[in-house]
Amino acid sequence: MTVPFPSWDAVRLAREAVAAAAPAADEVELWVHDTAELSCSLLPATGALTTVHGGGWGYASRVWADGRCGWAARAVDDLDDLCRLIDQAHWTARDYGVPKQPPPVITVDTARRQPITSRLFADVVQSSATGLADKLTAIGAAVQAVIVNRYQTIAGLVTRSGADAAEYYSDERLMARCETPYGAVSDAQSRMALHGRIDDEPLVARVADALGALAGPGVAPPGDLPVVLRPAVAAPLAGALAWLLSGTTAIAYGGIAKALGRQLFPRCLRVDDPGTEQGEPLRTVDDEGYRVRPVELVADGRPVALLHSVDSARAMGHEPNGRGIRFGLPEQPIGQAIRMRIAGGRGVMPADHLELCCRIDNLNTMPVAGRLELIVAGWIVRGGRRIRRVAPFELNVDLLSALRLLIGTGDDAVRLVTAAEVTLPSLVLRRLP
Repeated sequence: MTVPFPSWDAVRLAREAVAAAAPAADEVELWVHDTAELSCSLLPATGALTTVHGGGWGYASRVWADGRCGWAARAVDDLDDLCRLIDQAHWTARDYGVPKQPPPVITVDTARRQPITSRLFADVVQSSATGLADKLTAIGAAVQAVIVNRYQTIAGLVTRSGADAAEYYSDERLMARCETPYGAVSDAQSRMALHGRIDDEPLVARVADALGALAGPGVAPPGDLPVVLRPAVAAPLAGALAWLLSGTTAIAYGGIAKALGRQLFPRCLRVDDPGTEQGEPLRTVDDEGYRVRPVELVADGRPVALLHSVDSARAMGHEPNGRGIRFGLPEQPIGQAIRMRIAGGRGVMPADHLELCCRIDNLNTMPVAGRLELIVAGWIVRGGRRIRRVAPFELNVDLLSALRLLIGTGDDAVRLVTAAEVTLPSLVLRRLP
């Protein structure tokens, strides 16, 4: 099975539709998303290996007219159908739209940047799935499922006022779920570089470390030791921090907006989002056409900036910083990290500590905004050596309270799918939250 790459024709069609749009509107915007995806799932218990391909293209239109904004989104058949989608958004703006001024005029043009794409081959993802399953079985894991996803996307933005942006990007993800007597342990790995094959060894090492913590009887967690959250356990905390630092979140909840410039966290916390992977830009512009530029978010414990869409930046009186990202056609852009990083090697790493290196799956790690519920296990460490296992226990933490206990970060930073692609090191807390 071979899956063809997405087509640049989707962007060309958007240009033609915007040029033909009704002149009565103040501004017309079309966002196009064309994706090809190949997915392989392996169930080692039965040997079932399933490969499917999918994807498709669709458009989202926003139209501003007489101080109001309307939108519409769906897949389309041809140019006439796309023009009808714009008309639908215009009609919505006129009759049901929300009061909203058009975004500032931007004239970014990245549409000429058209890299060579390659096709997706089924035998490649099947080989990745079976190879990962074999490696996990070799370390004694009871592998429940392995999933490999490879996808390629062309995303484009065209506006009547002059924006014309189109980019191609691709990625690959490995996911594994292993059974234990205490529940399932899951992990995932994405490609660490923009080009080349994915490396599954870090995923295998993390799973082996987690299973090692569950391989024998353990004691209750001591309450008098500092706590080291290894990246696999700290991942939900890092993902929640990315959510907290979104301008969209700040508008909805308000708290972080009032803390900008204040010493909200310990000085060892430093967070930024360069928008690059190993120095190479992931995207030139966001889904609203704004240039992606490096953003310092937390400087020595002080929140100094947020991740903004146009709407959140305007509401807070800030400048857009190229972080307006859409999650699906019907969704409005929200402030979202592209490659957020928590700086490592800061503060202290105590020789005696409670090390938490295993996180057992639960249904929802953040059932209430800003509060995490985890099931974790690990080791008691003395003099830098693991001496006794700690049995699985529930760790229910408030995000802000946990971060205020931070006394250091490790030098083992890794980018994790389970942390919303945040690069994070081990986090050292003064005590259990």
